[in-house]
Amino acid sequence: MKTDSFLGRVLDGEPQDSLIIIDAHMHSTRTSHFFSRFEDGVDLLAQMDRIGVDRGILSSLWSTGDQWDTFSKLSTFCKQAPDRFFAYSSPHPDWEDFEKVLKEQCSASIVIGIKLHPALHHKPFDCRQYCYAYELGSELGLPLLIHTWGIVDVEAASELADRYPKTVFLLGHSGGDADATVLAAKVAADRENVFLDIACSFVWQGAIEYMVHTCGAEKILYGSDAYWNSMEVAVGRILLADITEDEKTAILGRNALRIFHWKM
Repeated sequence: MKTDSFLGRVLDGEPQDSLIIIDAHMHSTRTSHFFSRFEDGVDLLAQMDRIGVDRGILSSLWSTGDQWDTFSKLSTFCKQAPDRFFAYSSPHPDWEDFEKVLKEQCSASIVIGIKLHPALHHKPFDCRQYCYAYELGSELGLPLLIHTWGIVDVEAASELADRYPKTVFLLGHSGGDADATVLAAKVAADRENVFLDIACSFVWQGAIEYMVHTCGAEKILYGSDAYWNSMEVAVGRILLADITEDEKTAILGRNALRIFHWKM
């Protein structure tokens, strides 16, 4: 492994104060689907401070169910730290007023992207509601974080990226399993509007290095999947990877600043 200036702080358990770290895949609610490591926003912020995470972009998994007030709860959550927490709009496509709600949510100051979850929504990637979201994302300059798990999902996302070349697609979990991640990296390499989100419950040794080698560090975004998954493990995958300091800096924050049109 190459020696760099970040490793000492990692091994000493100190926050990465010299880096800009943007967590582009977080959640604001506990759920029975997963073990939750955090109780509330204060708890989550404390962990972000301990590690050195500057900002987090959250969605509520409850938007995949029948709770209609999920966005108001997400907004309240984000207001705990308006300079640290931001949000994805993610209304359920079965709602009759999906298009109206999506547009209204995207006008909120906290919203900087759209989150879609075909598996939990039980919708195909090219359903009418999702296609409206792709078009709106292109119109408003909002990236689309879309859950992918398996080769079929990655193939569907790549077809959409070709159909909507002005829409930015973030492949959630980079396809999930190993074979799908290999394909997702190639899809990102071949398309300017496709990026990889590394938030993942299952990892394999050398995955980060493979992604960087295949599509380049500029196409990869850091994400942890907190509330649930370990923020330490997620950031450690990057800081301890056998890649350059500049590549780590790009993945952990620089790419997100560019994609979400932020200045820090």
